[in-house]
Amino acid sequence: MRILIYKEDGLGDTFFSIPTLKFLNDLNIQNLNIFFYSKYSDFLENLFENELKNLRFLTKNEIYNSFFNRVIFLGPIAKFFKDIIFIKSQKKYSIIYKNKILANLILKVFTNTISFEKVNPILDNEIFNIFNLIYYILKLENLIKNESILKKEDILSFYSLENFIFFYSKIQKNIIKELSKKYPINEEYIILHITYKSFFNGLKIDDYFGLIKKLISLNKYIFIIFGPLELKYLEEFKKFDKIKDNKIFLIEKLSLTEYIGLCYKANVFIGFDTGACHLAAFSNTKKIISFYPDKIFNYNSIRYAPLNKFSQIINLPYSYIKQATINDHLI
Repeated sequence: MRILIYKEDGLGDTFFSIPTLKFLNDLNIQNLNIFFYSKYSDFLENLFENELKNLRFLTKNEIYNSFFNRVIFLGPIAKFFKDIIFIKSQKKYSIIYKNKILANLILKVFTNTISFEKVNPILDNEIFNIFNLIYYILKLENLIKNESILKKEDILSFYSLENFIFFYSKIQKNIIKELSKKYPINEEYIILHITYKSFFNGLKIDDYFGLIKKLISLNKYIFIIFGPLELKYLEEFKKFDKIKDNKIFLIEKLSLTEYIGLCYKANVFIGFDTGACHLAAFSNTKKIISFYPDKIFNYNSIRYAPLNKFSQIINLPYSYIKQATINDHLI
């Protein structure tokens, strides 16, 4: 049987998928071939290197030119509805949510639908939701037995950079060495990840500038990182007079591997409800401060918070940025 797991989501969801991929690989069921698609498939293949024997990562072209016995679609329907129709499979599963009435009606026409609320507590962390949903469907297909279930501790035990022997060696031997030629990574430093989503949820550039002033007062190096979707804000940050401080670095065009190297050596990572927070957690950054919009803080900080048993993780609402109390968490 050929099963495709289709995860057309962001960086955070890709990292949250890692324990599930390990579990699926270890199932090692005869005549079961498991495939995984993500726009970060190349990175995942590099991460696992030779550690997966029973799971294969596919590109978009490969899934279009293949046939599957089952396909499990995970993530927001709007991003991949065309693929639900055109990927060739005997049976397709999708996840529905009770508050998405129109989307649910459409999905029921083309797929076998699984209610998210039936399978998962609504405020359980997404790393467990991904595992539970796939596990539930594999049970429906009589591919695994009840005793195969992992505990949360088992899932988290694999969610750490040190568990990827080849990749971890590459970070320590090569990536950190190259990064040290450009940045003072052997000194204490803070990473601040600029996130475009934050501007849509109540933050302004001046709020970032206020936060940067507080960070400067700590007298540590500050790496301000811009992803591809944040480059349009870079010029505004260059105009900020405090940026001229020689302990501040504006960083762009990092590869994910380089980013993991920076996070691995960082003292503090500050991010805003974004995949980069999960990247920091996977990298075992010493302290992670993750911000969420005030109006949905309780929901997002439980379901989408970074998760790691080695890092000190602090989840705060956006309003803390404008209060002096954030300094208490930075020290």
